[in-house]
This record gives sequence, C-alpha cells and structure tokens, in this order.
Amino acid sequence: MNVLFKNIPIGIGSVELIKFIDLEFKNCDFERGDWSVSESAIEMLEKQDSFTRPIEQFSLVRINPPLVAKIIIQKLNGCYFNELQITVREYSNRSISNDSRHRGLDILNNFVDRRIQDRRKYILVYSRLI
Repeated sequence: MNVLFKNIPIGIGSVELIKFIDLEFKNCDFERGDWSVSESAIEMLEKQDSFTRPIEQFSLVRINPPLVAKIIIQKLNGCYFNELQITVREYSNRSISNDSRHRGLDILNNFVDRRIQDRRKYILVYSRLI
C-alpha cells in the first residue's frame, strides 16, 4: 500500500524517515520481519506554493502488507517529527473522471450544442433589431 507522509521537515532523507517509522512502530505486535520498507520504496518530493512560497516536503512510502500500512497510518498521523506535526494517509491516484468539479460539464456542453443546433435549423421570422 502506498502511504503519503506530508509536512516532513526539510532536509530529511529516506534513511531518517525509515528510522522514524521504525522507532514509532517498535511498540506494536508486529516484528520488523513481518513488514517491509526499503529505501527504494521511498520517494521524497518537494512542493513550493506559488502564492506564499513555502517549500513543503512530502514522501510516498510503499509498505507491505496493507494491514501494517493501515496501522502505521493510524499510529503516525498527527505525531511530531523534528517539531513538525506530520500528516499520514493512504495515497490514492486521482483522475479527472472522478473529480466532482468536472461532473455535469458534459450535460452543459450537450445543452449548449443543442441550442446552437436549434438556432441553425430555424429562421427567426418575427425578429427585429433593437
């Protein structure tokens, strides 16, 4: 399962993130051999807001099995990592077809096309310029 870690302190690498996950997860019932996180399964990314210009670092981590990933999400969401509160959630791929902001646009386009088509068919006999 892919897990998204948001608001990670700037300059933290994948090794430090693995150590942080290990330290926070030590007290659970699972052993380290039961679940896996490797450096190759971590992708560190940065994003800069164009309006306020802060840099935000986040990471995508692939954790197996999914049950352990859900436990890690519950345990680490909202905890502090180097004095910054991080957000941990399941990563989901987003598509335009599932975006609610784009729903209903097809109906509007069909309606507009129909109105344009109606105007081309019929001549307005009783129309005048004002």
